[in-house]
Amino acid sequence: MAINPGPFVLTDTRLIMSPAGSATPKPVTPDFYAEPDDEFPSFGGLSLVAQHTFEEPWSTWEMHPKADEFVYLLSGDIDFVLWVDGAEEVVRVDQPGSYVVVPQGV
Repeated sequence: MAINPGPFVLTDTRLIMSPAGSATPKPVTPDFYAEPDDEFPSFGGLSLVAQHTFEEPWSTWEMHPKADEFVYLLSGDIDFVLWVDGAEEVVRVDQPGSYVVVPQGV
């Protein structure tokens, strides 16, 4: 077997999926979000699987210019705020197992 099959925990080790279906576990480091561009040029066609926990509202915006984003609720509830056509759009997500698709560029 070429890679360690795990088990892994998404909060500590992200998963990078290729268009061909290969899966590469990648440990989280302080420079994690800068590293994939070096290892996987332009992150072209790859998908990142990650898990985050938030105890309070996220104070910053983010945008994915090259792809849609899939956000899956594991527990709790959130008001997911999107910036669409120059205005906030709030999507209430209150059922674990629900998800939101954030369109590319939003």
